[in-house]
Amino acid sequence: MIEQELREKLAPVVRTNQIIVGAMVGGLVICTLVMVFVSGGDPAATPVTALVAAGIAGMALIARPFLGLIGTDSDDAARALPESNRTTGDPLVDRVIGNWTTGNVVRGAVLEGPGLLNAIAYLIDGQWWSLAIVGVMVVWMLGGFPSMNQLEQRIEERRAGVTPEPDV
Repeated sequence: MIEQELREKLAPVVRTNQIIVGAMVGGLVICTLVMVFVSGGDPAATPVTALVAAGIAGMALIARPFLGLIGTDSDDAARALPESNRTTGDPLVDRVIGNWTTGNVVRGAVLEGPGLLNAIAYLIDGQWWSLAIVGVMVVWMLGGFPSMNQLEQRIEERRAGVTPEPDV
């Protein structure tokens, strides 16, 4: 169980992660809306750009769960943290926070990029399913939205010596 004092130190970390992922989702949605409003014309007869973008999106969805494992669990990494990045004073917890934050940013970015590419593909090729893929990316990003429970669970697992599993 996470102590109340630690939970208070973790709250700004969780809020920062929520702002970052929220900004990724918001940017993707706004860019997609711009693409919808500026697009015109008939759908392309051969939607090569849309097909390539769809393939890249599919690969991103397959890779995303494993990207939560990014980061290092070495004690050297925790000692190398500048004092300003030491949130709690506990090297294990600080290391978990760093890995969790890195994983959130990378997992969000790996979906945001293909989402933007599919929005551009819609602009170029005019295929409605490119927009559907953007929607899938947004839903998937929101499905992994950072929460205090996620971070607390990760800390408790690491304290118990459990090796992190891929996020789904």
